[in-house]
Amino acid sequence: MSKNWLNQARQYCNKSEKCSADVFNILYKWGVPFNDSEKIVQQLTGENLINDSRYAELYIGDKFRINRWGRLKIIHRLRIKRIKDYYISQAIAQIDEDDYINTIKELIDRKRNTIHGKSEVQIKAKIFQFLHSKGFEKHLIWEHLGA
Repeated sequence: MSKNWLNQARQYCNKSEKCSADVFNILYKWGVPFNDSEKIVQQLTGENLINDSRYAELYIGDKFRINRWGRLKIIHRLRIKRIKDYYISQAIAQIDEDDYINTIKELIDRKRNTIHGKSEVQIKAKIFQFLHSKGFEKHLIWEHLGA
């Protein structure tokens, strides 16, 4: 394992929160052999520069508050990054249910204001499609859409 690769990986992790998959991907791009990549990720995990549980919590918070994503999209994206389901379920449970419902209602109102000249059925269909694409659960969308 090259000290240079380890130091570059440390700098990469220090810029922003990274998960182990992010680090594996960047090491692969740099041409680091897989065995060395595993050692580097283990070293950085031991130094607490990589912590998938912490990453999941921060990712969920950012994607929900800033991007206004629903649980389904957040979970899907974290699984793509190979975050363990245990970490995902712990972190997703921290989303306040009232905030989640209020976000759905707010997005419904915002989207309704941007759709003009359509029938009520078409408006609801467009709102549903929009919220579903953002990862909100179908039953919650319909419940708050008034269908």
